[in-house]
Amino acid sequence: MSTLTVSVIAHNEAQELDGCLQSVRWADEIIVVDCSSTDGTYEVGRTYTDKVFRRENMTNLNVNKSFGISEATGKWILYIDPDERVPDPLRDEILSVIHADSLCDGYFIPRRNYYFGRWLRRGGKYPDYQLRLFRRGKGHFPCEHIHERIRIDGNVGYLQVHLEHYPYRTISQFVEKFNFYTSCEAEYLSHRKVPINAMTKARHLVFRPLSRMVRRYLFKGGLFDGLGGFLACEFDALGSIVSFAKYVEREKELADERSMTKDGA
Repeated sequence: MSTLTVSVIAHNEAQELDGCLQSVRWADEIIVVDCSSTDGTYEVGRTYTDKVFRRENMTNLNVNKSFGISEATGKWILYIDPDERVPDPLRDEILSVIHADSLCDGYFIPRRNYYFGRWLRRGGKYPDYQLRLFRRGKGHFPCEHIHERIRIDGNVGYLQVHLEHYPYRTISQFVEKFNFYTSCEAEYLSHRKVPINAMTKARHLVFRPLSRMVRRYLFKGGLFDGLGGFLACEFDALGSIVSFAKYVEREKELADERSMTKDGA
């Protein structure tokens, strides 16, 4: 049995995946779940491991993340995304922890987020703790929401060295991901059957985005991180507005389809 398994899922991430896997090439086992990629992601994965699995690309990414975890044989599992990198100091800390007689079953790792090449130090973007390292069999994704965290059955600790995250290298990439995540959130609202009334409109279209913008940009200092800091705070606020608007649009379309079906019966 290997000691550490690194698991990654990727959809059309050939450019990012190479750097990601290069940063974890020291792991005992690497698992890559290729989610219907068409850009060479599978071939990049195969240069680092023979455990590359092809799966359907799911809107809820955690379904495929769970699959990758289920294929792991290591005593410990580290999950990372293609746009993340494990620097050498973090590697050393991880190896030290998993080879020690640890009382913890999972660990939060601080994360640095780089927007357009700049590390965002404020606005709630750092230390941005992510629960990513855990004992096999002790962690799982509930698979209820795209942004959910791994749940640990046991004690949780904190590492000191940061993980590096490069989610947005260009404005176009930023907008593309924003569209994807707001669509996912709209689907989640539909699944929960959130009522559409004056109260929920006020919450999602006014109060929530306004409080997010004020809290992150002003109180948490996002304004000191330049353009990246502004866009991070602005799009976080707009996310609530656009997600709810997409949800309302989707429900109207479904209602129109039901009405047409009824009239044609």
